Amino acid sequence: MRAQGPPCAVCGNRVSKAVTRCPWCHRVLCLRCECPNQCWKTQILTDELNQPLRWFYLSFAVDDRFYGAAIVEAPGEAHAIQRTHQLGINPGGEVAIFAVPDGAPLPEAAKNRLLSKSDIETIWPARSILK
Repeated sequence: MRAQGPPCAVCGNRVSKAVTRCPWCHRVLCLRCECPNQCWKTQILTDELNQPLRWFYLSFAVDDRFYGAAIVEAPGEAHAIQRTHQLGINPGGEVAIFAVPDGAPLPEAAKNRLLSKSDIETIWPARSILK
């Protein structure tokens, strides 16, 4: 017997009586589909706006290949990624994001630009943990 519920907002298949809905825009969804509005991204960005501005270090890579890094100021991680796109310094790939500790030295020349491996080594020289 076919499900008699409302149609999924994405694929149009009828869903069962146990309706799944997007938690943000409340569209009806089947179990295989995600909301096309990507509401979760909007919610994350909105929630971050309540946070104070701070500096983030973003490292871009694919597999073992380093594409570069950036240091940008934003209220949160999602905004930091957006900021790299706005500045034209997001080289793509996967990103690892770390909040820069308060009071850490950040040279002005290192902010808001794509940094190479040698730039990073100049800013934060490697220190041996062995004595």
